[in-house]
Amino acid sequence: MEQNNNTFLLFNVPQGFEHVALEEIYEKIPELKTFEYIIPPLYGLIYFKNCTKLTTEMLILFKNLQSVDNIFIGVSEYNVDLEERNQHFSKEEKYKFIEDALYEGDWEHALNVWHFCTENHMNDLTFEDLMISNSESNNEIHETKKMKFDNNNDNNDNSFDFDKNKFITYIIENKNKNLLNIKDNNYFNDKNDNLESINNREISFRGTFLKYDYKSKEIRTQQLASYIGDATFKKYMEGEKGQKLFKGKLKVNLKQWDLEVWGAFIKQKKWEIGEKDKYYNIPSTKELNDTQIKKNREREEEIKKDTTNCSVNTSTYDKYKILYGITLPLNNYIKNDKSINHRNRCKFGRTSLRPTVAYCISRFSNIQPGMVVVDPCCGVGTIPIEASCLCPSAMYYGGDIDQDEINNCALANIKYMTKLTGKRPPIDIFIWNCKKIPFGENSVDRIITDLPWGFRELSYVENRRLYPPLFREFLRIIKPSGLIILMTSQRKLVRQVLAYEWCKLDLLYFTEVIVGYTVGLYVFKKRE
Repeated sequence: MEQNNNTFLLFNVPQGFEHVALEEIYEKIPELKTFEYIIPPLYGLIYFKNCTKLTTEMLILFKNLQSVDNIFIGVSEYNVDLEERNQHFSKEEKYKFIEDALYEGDWEHALNVWHFCTENHMNDLTFEDLMISNSESNNEIHETKKMKFDNNNDNNDNSFDFDKNKFITYIIENKNKNLLNIKDNNYFNDKNDNLESINNREISFRGTFLKYDYKSKEIRTQQLASYIGDATFKKYMEGEKGQKLFKGKLKVNLKQWDLEVWGAFIKQKKWEIGEKDKYYNIPSTKELNDTQIKKNREREEEIKKDTTNCSVNTSTYDKYKILYGITLPLNNYIKNDKSINHRNRCKFGRTSLRPTVAYCISRFSNIQPGMVVVDPCCGVGTIPIEASCLCPSAMYYGGDIDQDEINNCALANIKYMTKLTGKRPPIDIFIWNCKKIPFGENSVDRIITDLPWGFRELSYVENRRLYPPLFREFLRIIKPSGLIILMTSQRKLVRQVLAYEWCKLDLLYFTEVIVGYTVGLYVFKKRE
C-alpha cells in the first residue's frame, strides 16, 4: 500500500460539468490557482493537490460556490490493487485497508477545519451575512441578532437561541487565519475556552463510500461504509491519539449528520495536471470557435453510429486510488433539512433537477444582460431560477403543460425566491403547450431546457410524437444568433429529428453528463 498524507481539497460537482465548476471556483477563489489540480474523468471531482493554505476567508467564499455539491478536506490518499485483494485475502482482510488507511491518515488538519466550522456555526450563517458584516465599518455598533439553532440529535425540543453577530464577528476577525497551519492555529489547544463544551457534545456521524464504476460484487458499498464507521469509532473513541484530536461523542445518524467521513474508489491512471482533457469536458459556449465546431461535426458522425444510450465505461480496473475526506459543513441548509436540493426552492417535482446542475447549464450557456431566455419544459422552474441568480439582468420565461407543477410548485418557488432576496426575480411562468410557444419568430436568444427523457416523465412512444414538433417550434422562435441548449437521454430520437430535411440545426457541441442518469448535453444553432 502506498500512502500519501499531503493535505488536499476535493470539490464534488455534477459529473460532466467539472470545467464549468472549475471556472467558477477560479473566478470566486483566485487563491486556489496556486495549487495543482486534477480532474479524474467521469467522477464529478476536482482534486487540488498539496494544499498548504486554507483561510477562514476561503471558507466564506466556498459558501458562495453555486456549482459545487460538497467540499471535502482530505484525510488519506493511497493506491490499492483490489483484484489482488479479491483473489488472495479473506473476507475480513479485504476491508482491512480501510482501517489501516484511516489510522495512518492525516486527520489533524481535516478535523481542525471541521471543528472550526461547526463551533462557529458556519453551516447556519449565510454568505450574505458574512459579506455584509465584512464590509461594514468596525466602529459601527450592530444590533444583536439571534438565530434559533435546532439540535437534531434528540426528539425533544432542545432548540436554543445563539448570538449570530458573535460568531460572524469572530469569523470576520479571523478571516486571514490559515487553518492548515496547526502550529499557529490549533483548534485542539488546551487554551480554547470552548474545549469543555466541545468534549461533552454529542455529534451525529455518517460514513459514506462510493464505488463509482468498480462493479465487483466481492466488495460491497454498504460494507465499505460500515467499515469506515467502525474504523472511525475505534480510532477516536478508543485510541489514545484520537482522544487528543476528536472532541465529543459520536452517534450514528445516516439522515441528519454533523460529521461525514467520505471515501471513494477512483481509477488509478496517470492523472495529468491541468486541462489536457478539456475537449472531452464542457467549455463555455463563448469558447466554441470554428475549429471546435468542425471537430464536433466530426464527432456527430461518430454519435450517429452509436446505438446505445450510455457510453460510460463500467469495466473493472485492477488498480484503484482510494480517497478519504471529511465533508465540510458549509452549505446553507434550510433549517433541519441537510440537502442542497432545497437551495432557492421550496417545492419539488418528480423530475426536478439539482440546483447545481441547473446552475452549471446556465453558466455554460453564457447568458448575457438583456437576453431573452426560454425554458419550454420548466417543471418547477429550477433552470430559470438558477439562471436568474447568475445573470439577473436578462429576462427568463418558463412554461409547462403540467398545471399542478406550475401552480403548486413553480409559482411557489418564485414567491420563495422573492422572500429570500427581497426582490422578485426576472422570471415569468406560464402554462403552455411546448409545441406552440407564445413567442414570435426569431425572438429568443437562448432556449435552455431539460427535455422529458422517457424514464420518469412520458415514454419513448410519447417522446417520439413530441420531439419533431418541439424542434420545429425551437427553430421558429430562436434567433439566427441564438443557441439551443438541451439535455436528454433520447439520443436516438434526437438523431432522427436531425435527419429530417426541415430541421436546419447545426450541432455545435455534444457531451455526456450524469444527473442520476447518463444523458446527452446538446448545443444547437440555426443553420444559415
